[in-house]
Amino acid sequence: MRKKISLLLFVAFTIAICVYVSQRKSSIDIKSIIKTDTIIRHDTLIYRTPIVKDSLIVKYRTAVLPVVRQDTITKEFVRTVMDSVEVKVPITQKVYEDSTYKAWVSGYEPQLDSIFVYQKTQVINHYIREKPKHWGIGLQIGYGCTGKELRPYIGIGVNYNIFRW
Repeated sequence: MRKKISLLLFVAFTIAICVYVSQRKSSIDIKSIIKTDTIIRHDTLIYRTPIVKDSLIVKYRTAVLPVVRQDTITKEFVRTVMDSVEVKVPITQKVYEDSTYKAWVSGYEPQLDSIFVYQKTQVINHYIREKPKHWGIGLQIGYGCTGKELRPYIGIGVNYNIFRW
């Protein structure tokens, strides 16, 4: 009689612990293991012959330019003809534009030969892994209590995993 009471108390105590742990576990959010890594790359985009999007004459600059080379000037020529002339030079601003760049070039007949764009690419990877569960149903091998004695036991039962391998 005494063994039956102790066995009944042991089973009741085990059930109470199982209920307590399962209630406590359900009230806590399942936490996950999150690992984040960030990879930053710089991609080089090369535009060998960019296309002009817009061209505008900004202003005119007056420049004094020589008319005759120095080795062809004679004394009579210097008295009658001026050796330089004033010329209005148009200063043009050109805009080169694409989805990845915008470039302005100014001057007399300006031209952008090539442009290198160093584009920053950032890749963020999130690896989410849930924490392993402790409770489960599995194959059990061990000793079982049958009331009067301990006997070898093989079967399926509810278990709590303490160690994992």
